[in-house]
Amino acid sequence: GYAVARAQGKKIKGTTTYKRYYLYCTRGGQERASKAKVRNTTTIKTGCQYQCIARRTAEGLWKWERHGDPSKQAHNHEPALDPSAFVQHRVMASPQKKLIKELSGTFTIKSREIGSILQQRFPESCFTRRDIDNQRSYLRAEERDGHTASGALLKAFDGERVQYEAFYDDPELKNTLQGIVFTFPETEATWKRFGNCLGADNTYSTNRLQYPLMVITTMTNLNTLGIVAFALMKDETRETFTSLFRALDTIRERIGAPIPHVVVTDQDQWQKQALAEVWPDTQQQLCRYHMNANVVTQARKKWKVKEKNNPPDVPPDGGVDEDDDPFEEPQAENRRQE
Repeated sequence: GYAVARAQGKKIKGTTTYKRYYLYCTRGGQERASKAKVRNTTTIKTGCQYQCIARRTAEGLWKWERHGDPSKQAHNHEPALDPSAFVQHRVMASPQKKLIKELSGTFTIKSREIGSILQQRFPESCFTRRDIDNQRSYLRAEERDGHTASGALLKAFDGERVQYEAFYDDPELKNTLQGIVFTFPETEATWKRFGNCLGADNTYSTNRLQYPLMVITTMTNLNTLGIVAFALMKDETRETFTSLFRALDTIRERIGAPIPHVVVTDQDQWQKQALAEVWPDTQQQLCRYHMNANVVTQARKKWKVKEKNNPPDVPPDGGVDEDDDPFEEPQAENRRQE
């Protein structure tokens, strides 16, 4: 269908009651060229001249009247197939905003699932996924109370009295957050008791800010893995690793944990050089898991090359078919010798 919006109205003389409203098509107006260089922008404006009048009757009802100008009595575009095509039909009311806020408390729920629940609770609603994403963004902005994502995180840590150290590109201006190291009260006791041997490894995936997460671990007396601290870092350069381990050492001194005798890492050279700079007397060892994973990766590459060099009808093991019994012939030879 079509959508119209109210332009202006005329009141009954001496009262605040309107007796006439002028309505226009929401797709009216001329299309303006966009100056955006990154985003692909679009507009619904088609220059539609359609207008109509809503007039109040003596009975207090509203009567729809066509405009006197014939050029303003028809639309110049096709009707929309769904009400969601018009933003006027997608204005959220307070009960709908409240429901989105309640459902957004569960981080695992997606906007598409929230849209299905809204459709069940409010059958006449026609919100798009973009509308729900925008509303969730507004809710997150309200929770941050005007802070950036990193600023809201530091504020939450201050409120919960979490031990942390943040480092920036410019330590004096503190303009861009380069990374943050933090530990929780539950992990401080583990760090102080089993801090002689630590392990440091970055996760493969990153968060919404594209910051890799480093997990600092240790081994307990029960041969179980214990978490010591976490770190978010902007990149994996030597400068960032050096700042990270210095921040980690600052927290270590603050809580009274020992200097590690051994640190287990992968083969990241920037990480190893940063560790040698911060803890020069600490022995560095390679993680056995990463060594075994590297062996498997390299072995698969070699086997692929071997398979490519063999003819397609010859198996890679030298010609032994899977259906052949490798023990059949040796057994026959043993019987002849006996």
